[in-house]
Amino acid sequence: MQKTEGAICAYAALNEPAPTEPSLSTAGTPRKPAKYAHAREAQARKRRATAGLIQGPARAPPEPLKPALASIMDACAYMGGVSRAKFYADILPKLETVKLGRRNFVVVASMDRLIEANRRCAG
Repeated sequence: MQKTEGAICAYAALNEPAPTEPSLSTAGTPRKPAKYAHAREAQARKRRATAGLIQGPARAPPEPLKPALASIMDACAYMGGVSRAKFYADILPKLETVKLGRRNFVVVASMDRLIEANRRCAG
């Protein structure tokens, strides 16, 4: 191809072959000896562990954990999307609460018990 001021000319003669880029095949790359296989496997396990891929025995419960505590806003949504004023006035006095620092949390089990106690058959 012709060169024009340090750049390849786009209008080169058509009979010249286009430059080829090096291939990405691994045919010519030497493989590491088998004696390092255990080290490569250990590194692969570390990568899988940090990537969230768990192999072998399960390290977590089979289903996602249900939180034990809920914030006031989450409790309002959990109780059917009631307003905060309704929640504070009518529902919160019937529930168990936990204070952690400056924040108030509602025990989810107490919300479940309140829902079960007020459940009615549709009929």
